[in-house]
Amino acid sequence: MVNFILLGAFFGCFFVLIGFSATLSHVIKIPGGNGSTYWALGAMLATVSNFTLSMVLDHIHIVTFALTLGSSYLALMLVYWGVCISEMKASKRSLFIAGGVYLVFCCLLFLYMPSPVVTVFCRSSVQAAMWIIILREILLTGKDKSRNKIAIQIAALGTLFLLVSSGLRFYDAYFNVFMAGQTISNTRHQLMYIGSFFGWIIFLFGQMLIQMEKMEIQTHLNAMHDALTGLQNRRAIIQSAEREIALTKRNGQPLAVAFIDIDYFKNINDQYGHDQGDQALCAMANILRRTSRRVDLIGRYGGEEFCVIYPGVDHAGAKMAGERLLAAVRAYPFEGIPRFTISIGLALVPAGEKAFSWDQLVHLADIELYKAKQAGRDRYAILEQVVIPEQAAASATSAMA
Repeated sequence: MVNFILLGAFFGCFFVLIGFSATLSHVIKIPGGNGSTYWALGAMLATVSNFTLSMVLDHIHIVTFALTLGSSYLALMLVYWGVCISEMKASKRSLFIAGGVYLVFCCLLFLYMPSPVVTVFCRSSVQAAMWIIILREILLTGKDKSRNKIAIQIAALGTLFLLVSSGLRFYDAYFNVFMAGQTISNTRHQLMYIGSFFGWIIFLFGQMLIQMEKMEIQTHLNAMHDALTGLQNRRAIIQSAEREIALTKRNGQPLAVAFIDIDYFKNINDQYGHDQGDQALCAMANILRRTSRRVDLIGRYGGEEFCVIYPGVDHAGAKMAGERLLAAVRAYPFEGIPRFTISIGLALVPAGEKAFSWDQLVHLADIELYKAKQAGRDRYAILEQVVIPEQAAASATSAMA
């Protein structure tokens, strides 16, 4: 009766884990860094291997031994590979070599001493070693303070559960059977395998939470960044600007804003094609990255127009930033893309000023950008005298008229 109940529980866990793993392998997809397929397939392969071994343990021969041992190692290598891919880490090729050598050694040991004890001993030692390596990778991921600690802890708990399960099977095979001369018990090993199923469920659930977190981060990045240049998009740069303006008002620090426009960009698209136009936009994005500080905020505001926010930069610093940008564009190699120039409009919030808003700064920077274009392009324009926003806007509008 007990064996029948254990067998039923074993079959139940087997199908649950297979279904759960198959679902994960199809549901969770992360472009460019998706390891879920590998560790989900690894879980399915390990489950099949465990099931097969538990059924043929008393009548195992060299072919079955090699297949079950090799499939166990391959399953855990898939899990390890999937974890590395998910975390953008390079897998260690030496593990493949070391594992292959150990598998050959185990097969030779089984030929010399064919028995279920050797089977369980070799298989559990391989599993324990691999789970130690996988646990190390997961714990290293947990050092990143920005990551979801609960998800990582759940995955680590599942890994630890599986490591302990492999260790218990190793202990039972070596000390209770090999050293003490007891007979190997299918019931005892089925109980241990059922325990490992729960470890797999916990591990896969933790990995699922980690992947969902990565999907959420990727979705947020896609929503806040320009797909072509990788810079912040208009929505993100406006949010960043409003935070910086609030901080500037609170701390009394100056703030400069530059609007950059690629001159005659429409002509580039018309004469050379939109592919070349896209490359010109990417080149401009690279120039902005190279010429900006870490605290500066860079974004593509729309079309061929870019925006840079310079926290803590006063009038003199804004002029230097404009000159630096112009010099960088003029010195750019332009390999494989048409040469272009830029026009820059600069506006700023002086230290201690609290009356400015982002919309007013954008308006003033746009006016200065228009002045730079009217003056012949390939230059910058900056409001030379900082006055209250209404006066500055009215003065600039009358100058344009």
